Amino acid sequence: MGFAGPSAALGALLGGTRAAALSLLDSPLSTGELAALLGLAPATASHHLTTLRDNGLIAGVRQGRVVRYARTVLGDQLVG
Repeated sequence: MGFAGPSAALGALLGGTRAAALSLLDSPLSTGELAALLGLAPATASHHLTTLRDNGLIAGVRQGRVVRYARTVLGDQLVG
């Protein structure tokens, strides 16, 4: 896959899993897609996505039955 992971500073700020999720959301992903990439249960990925969304770092767009999440401008700034 080639994903190097989040920076140490971002990991310290958000926690490793949330930092990794935020880093992966440079293109829209569903909860299931993100869960698979991170090796998490979908419910766990959903919990992390909710926290990122509630803090303005990502936004979701519904496409039929699926919600796809991507970084907001603030999320992009953090990932840098």
